[in-house]
Amino acid sequence: MWRQSLVSSMLMTMVLMIPERVFSESEENENVVRRNKGMESSTVPVGFLFHHQIPDDAFSGEVVEYQATEACGEDLPSWLEFNQSTKTFTGFPQAHHVETKTFICLKAIGKSPASEAPPSVAKDVFSVDVDVYLPPAFACPETDTVVVATVYADFTLRELPKQEILKVLNSMGEAFGVQPENIRFTKLVHKYPPESHPFLFSGKGDSEG
Repeated sequence: MWRQSLVSSMLMTMVLMIPERVFSESEENENVVRRNKGMESSTVPVGFLFHHQIPDDAFSGEVVEYQATEACGEDLPSWLEFNQSTKTFTGFPQAHHVETKTFICLKAIGKSPASEAPPSVAKDVFSVDVDVYLPPAFACPETDTVVVATVYADFTLRELPKQEILKVLNSMGEAFGVQPENIRFTKLVHKYPPESHPFLFSGKGDSEG
């Protein structure tokens, strides 16, 4: 009996001597992913490149992966894509996408903990509206210079794959030294000659040339 009690006492002592790690609340929550400021809803005019990057303050915590779908759980619309490595939504809406509102669900997935518990997940829902393009009316001051150029391209937008459209936009932006977001693609409605009045504006003020 005495021997059994001694063994039990030794086992209990060994268990009690095992150091127990105490986690503070800040240590436990350091890497947990949470929604912070989220994503802003946006409007994109038809015929322009849409470029929307996830801001650094959209989520807090250690995010290792993003997943983007429509809010109903389906794939993104045909004109829109998401790049995981650059955290960027890119797309090119066309005329048949006008007046469509897309709700996008963006999930931020955290690092898997050492235990078998599932990783932390936070999500945000935002909208992207495709709207009709309304060209701004402006008159240039005499001290400023504006150049508006129209380039003819022999292809049909609706027949080009999404990746090809984005490739053309980026190539044109690089060739002309402008941001691809400032290039508008539109269907040629009137067959004006290249030197026609609506297509060439340059110089100071409202002069044409």
